[in-house]
Amino acid sequence: MATRYAAIPAIPQGNLTGASTIVLITALKENVELLTGTRGEDDLASKAVAIDQIKQTALGRQDAVAVNAKGLGVTISGTNVPNYDDYVKLVNDVQTLMNDLFATREAIDTLLAQLKGQA
Repeated sequence: MATRYAAIPAIPQGNLTGASTIVLITALKENVELLTGTRGEDDLASKAVAIDQIKQTALGRQDAVAVNAKGLGVTISGTNVPNYDDYVKLVNDVQTLMNDLFATREAIDTLLAQLKGQA
């Protein structure tokens, strides 16, 4: 995808002729049509995204703010074994973090779709 804006000629400091006026206004008109999506681009690659098209809200507070597991364990017959209760805390911490990551990815996907004009 490439934008297709028309080059706008420099405005002459002296007299503006009829021909240069037409070239200037035509370039401005083409660019406005590209920005508004009314020029007929199949892919709308040059269309601008307006602020009111972005509906994604803030994610809010992250649930995973601290690790509850402490890394507790015991040694049984010379083998280190995690403490069951601490292990359960770790599993819950990981699940909470995964839920936060999922919500973040979902929000980013929504935002990207809105920026692409697909939502």
